Amino acid sequence: MGRVRCEMGRPESFHLKYLTIGNEEVGTGYLERYEMILQAIREKYPEIQVINSAIMGIWEGKQEDGWEHALRTKSDCWDEHMYQFPEWFLVNTDRYERFSDGPRAFLGEYSARDDTWENALAEAAFLTGFEKSPYTGFACYAPLLNHVSYSNWKPDLIHFDNHRCFGTPSYYVQKLFMSNQGIRLLACEVNGVEDGTSDGSTAGKSGRCRSLRLKKRTEKCFAEGSIRRNMKSVFHFVRKSVAGRRQ
Repeated sequence: MGRVRCEMGRPESFHLKYLTIGNEEVGTGYLERYEMILQAIREKYPEIQVINSAIMGIWEGKQEDGWEHALRTKSDCWDEHMYQFPEWFLVNTDRYERFSDGPRAFLGEYSARDDTWENALAEAAFLTGFEKSPYTGFACYAPLLNHVSYSNWKPDLIHFDNHRCFGTPSYYVQKLFMSNQGIRLLACEVNGVEDGTSDGSTAGKSGRCRSLRLKKRTEKCFAEGSIRRNMKSVFHFVRKSVAGRRQ
């Protein structure tokens, strides 16, 4: 690869830090070749962090297979791809709390299958758990760009034509998390919510939750009344989604 880079006019190294072996690979053939490639990289470039393709476990209905493989091969990260409905993201906010020391999770592709505010809210809820876990590394929304005259996938983060571009609600969730890095977890109490969630974050009409993640917005359009109305819609959506999941 270094020779190819030089032939293309760049003799200097790109100083590659991470390398993913495979993309959405499955089967024993991948597992065998992965270990061969991993060993060669470790010997030649020990400073590069290697990522496996954990999608193999999800496709086979065994979500931990990819992590177990990364743990056994001493990989640095494992790559998960998730295109699920909003309800799935809401009830799996604690997904990464179940993993112990070892390779970090790389959420290489994910979305809640649509570009509405409801989908963006579910993605934001999932990201709070991802962000909080010490066993996670990176997260990448996908797909990223869509020309509105040639759409072949939905959702997308940013739409554009030959003259304009605009972000979907999921884009602003990404921007919010990027621009506002949380440094503290605060205990909180929620009042006026009738239905509880499975992790005790809203228990009864007045309950305590383990933590509250707040992301700051400074735009003037988010007036106090708007925030109250939006939070009421948020609680209604979460109650309805969790109740439907339990049924």
